[in-house]
Amino acid sequence: MFARSNSKKGIEYWTRDIAFYLDGVSFFYKGNPLSDVVKPKSRIWRKRQEGLQITTKGSKDLAGGRRLHLIVAIAYGRGVICAEPYERMSGEYFARFIRQNFPILFEITGKNEGEPKLFVMDNDPSQTSAKAKCALSHAKCKMVQIPARSPDLNPIENVSYCSKAARS
Repeated sequence: MFARSNSKKGIEYWTRDIAFYLDGVSFFYKGNPLSDVVKPKSRIWRKRQEGLQITTKGSKDLAGGRRLHLIVAIAYGRGVICAEPYERMSGEYFARFIRQNFPILFEITGKNEGEPKLFVMDNDPSQTSAKAKCALSHAKCKMVQIPARSPDLNPIENVSYCSKAARS
């Protein structure tokens, strides 16, 4: 449905008109692998293909490490223009992120007054909350919502999909 309704938009729309693509990404990391290895009872037998991996969103500490959450913005031709760590995504956090970062992000991408300020994001409920929508209204920008987990439309989603394919 989404692809059909947007198929008439050419490459210029997705590469020039859209200022940036925004999404939350998470991955698991070990704080200090050496100290974890030398601790008594630190050896854990794992199944094949089990171990460090890029994961979907979640927020729990795991044995020997923890999940790092980042909200990332990338722009066509510029790459990553923002990567901010966060503990818990909520409407209040995202509204604050909009107020603090969107003016700078649109400036970096060269969106001047009078030009449409468009960005792409999936339908995360905390990012489409009333507080977030109010902040978006004050920032005078328009969110182009895409279906969740759409790696063909949101390049940030490719990070987790490519990583999963590499492990297979």
